[in-house]
Amino acid sequence: MEEGHVAFECKNPRKISYDNVDDVPGEVAWNKMKAASDEGDLDDFKEALNEYCKATPDATYVQLESGFRLQGFTFFLIAIKKQLEETFTNMDLQGNLGKTFSVSIRKSDKHQRPKEKELWPSSPEENMARLEDAGTPVNRGISRCRNCFSLEHQAKACPKEVVEKPKVEVFCFNCEQPGHRVRDCRLSHCLTISDTITSHCLTVFEIIADQFIGPQARPDRFACRNCGKSNHSSKECPEYENACPRKLLRQRN
Repeated sequence: MEEGHVAFECKNPRKISYDNVDDVPGEVAWNKMKAASDEGDLDDFKEALNEYCKATPDATYVQLESGFRLQGFTFFLIAIKKQLEETFTNMDLQGNLGKTFSVSIRKSDKHQRPKEKELWPSSPEENMARLEDAGTPVNRGISRCRNCFSLEHQAKACPKEVVEKPKVEVFCFNCEQPGHRVRDCRLSHCLTISDTITSHCLTVFEIIADQFIGPQARPDRFACRNCGKSNHSSKECPEYENACPRKLLRQRN
């Protein structure tokens, strides 16, 4: 880490860490790559490639791909034009950032998907030329300003006026009031009578009246428990489809 500049302006090569890679001679690592290539084992090939790069830090992608072709490796280093996020960049094997193309290890030098046609080099010669300015995608180590979305500074150092972000308001679809969700609503939920009868809810006023005041008084003890009128029972109520039975609502609660 050097002083005098910020990460956004840094042009120095990045130190590549191989702490988790075994220490083996370059020749041994190369033979392991050849064996993994013959077996078609991509994971072992990548592991051996890291071992080789650790043993020979001056190796380039052009040198590697040339050696692969001379010895008939079944894996290819392909340099493709890949769109990266602004916080990512391509880094070569020496830690140099800002490379144009992204290196991808493939089992064929031909693209396998139609959408890759525009990204793919048109010939082995073009691929070699691209590999001179290629690397693997890495995080640039810089953060985006939450205020103006610039990469040159953080939010606390933003020179622009602070933009107030709109707050997402929680809304309850049960009582249609803001400030809480349905799961936290203290009012009774909607009660569906059956699949053949229209679904409906008691109004907020009726629910509050039931919970805090009690059920509405009936004119007599034989009055309908659904609409509160006399001369019929709740089972014979003509308004059954238009009102939610209080008895069923209380049983649910």
